[in-house]
Amino acid sequence: MKKMALAEKVAVYVRMSDEEKQKKDVSVPAQLSACYAVIQNGQQPLLPPRLPIYKEYIDLESGKGIPKRESYQQMVRDAEEGNFSNIVVHKLDRFGRRDKTNQDEEEKLANLGITLISASEPFNPQTPSGWFARRQMSVISEFYVRNLAEEVKKGMKQRTVDGKWMFVAPQGYVNKKILLPDGKKTKSWVEIDPQRFDTVRYAGKLFSTGQYSLDQICRELNNSGYLTPQSKQLRTEGLRRILSNRFYAGYVSFRNRQTDEFVESKGDYPAMWDEPTWHRIQEVQKLRQKPKTRATKTNDVILTSNKLKCFRCGKGFTRDFQKKKYLYHKCIGKTRNGRELCDQPMVSATILEEKVESVFKKLQLPKPIYNLVSIRVKQIEREVKEQAGLTKEGAEKAYKVLLEKRLRLVEEHLEKKIPDDIYEIKIVEYDRQMAVLNQQRQSTTEDEKMSLKALEKILNILNSCYNLYKIADTTTKRMFINAFIEEFVVDNKTVVEVRLKQPYDTLQPALLSAQKAYGEPKEIRTL
Repeated sequence: MKKMALAEKVAVYVRMSDEEKQKKDVSVPAQLSACYAVIQNGQQPLLPPRLPIYKEYIDLESGKGIPKRESYQQMVRDAEEGNFSNIVVHKLDRFGRRDKTNQDEEEKLANLGITLISASEPFNPQTPSGWFARRQMSVISEFYVRNLAEEVKKGMKQRTVDGKWMFVAPQGYVNKKILLPDGKKTKSWVEIDPQRFDTVRYAGKLFSTGQYSLDQICRELNNSGYLTPQSKQLRTEGLRRILSNRFYAGYVSFRNRQTDEFVESKGDYPAMWDEPTWHRIQEVQKLRQKPKTRATKTNDVILTSNKLKCFRCGKGFTRDFQKKKYLYHKCIGKTRNGRELCDQPMVSATILEEKVESVFKKLQLPKPIYNLVSIRVKQIEREVKEQAGLTKEGAEKAYKVLLEKRLRLVEEHLEKKIPDDIYEIKIVEYDRQMAVLNQQRQSTTEDEKMSLKALEKILNILNSCYNLYKIADTTTKRMFINAFIEEFVVDNKTVVEVRLKQPYDTLQPALLSAQKAYGEPKEIRTL
């Protein structure tokens, strides 16, 4: 290919990233000054002295590769038109800090007849030693970038371990930053936004009750005058992201995408919701989550295929459409690449949904069993309170005895009756024992109370689950299935096993024996 005649002019290319704006030696004026000096004094062997300057090309964007640099791409287009014959840069890393990219760009310019000259690195790439020196400088620049990225990840990981939040604060919180006395470093942290914190916390508590939809909560907040930090009204998708963000439970996290390392720790800021509230919010979201299924007109079908498992091959099921309605479920292991693998016949959706109703009918507790268990739960609650009172009283007495011993030990040490080494050993042991007893003193048996309350809720659900399921609409019935049932094992057009979710799978054997003793509920009781 014949090269076109190039104008005996020189172009100047300058690039500065965001993190370099504070460095005087790489500022735009400093780079231009260094380039002009080389052009004027003629100290570069490859550059004729005092060539006229065609144009300056300046890129100020950070984190952009060569294809996205507007000024650089304009310079290449001008070079292809033959408007200049030389390009001067302050350093070779102004082109980029990736060796492979630099080689490709240098080769592209060389094919156009353009000579690339570095004002700070007077190497002649036409000689072996100059070519080697230029490649070494390019490799060193790439090493700097890779090493910097690794150090940044280490710093982010450590800040996460320390409970620091490193990004823009979510709604309800604000970022704060101060300049330290040395005038160089800054200290940043996250604190409560007094304008939005209580409102966002109120929205989460409303949602945790399960009685309000995202749209209802957004409408109430917007009507009350709530605005996001961008001065916009809150939308349902924004509220969904808030309710799914573990930051609001008081935790910060960091994931290294290259190694898939995940770090999570307690944040150094006040949490918006406590753990029980956070978990209730997630449970409500999970129950309301719509299964990812194909769009269909048959919205009246309750049981979806993701709850079914084949007894013969262990695979799941998919829907089989007929006249744009899925009336059957088909094992996905039935055919693969046109080969018949599983001989499981298709099963009618109507048969399976009748089985779902019978499951809830068997789960519902008979009235005598419910009354007996409720009485026993109340007895256990009284016993737990009595035992907690005795334990706390004993801890109080033991704590007072240890406190007196510790005071006597301090007095004897002040009177020089006990050597320093023995004193340190005993004082540490007394403090450890007192800390344990103090924890027992302050304990209110929250774990036992929460367990009993959870058991009471489970009993209330089991006392009326069949009645509620019968009168529920299609969407609510799907929520019931997601909450109670892990999967149905299907064989020969029927259900051969029902696997319940915790804690109902643990209670299932006792419930079946209770059904045999008292019989199934025959009428709907008043709720």
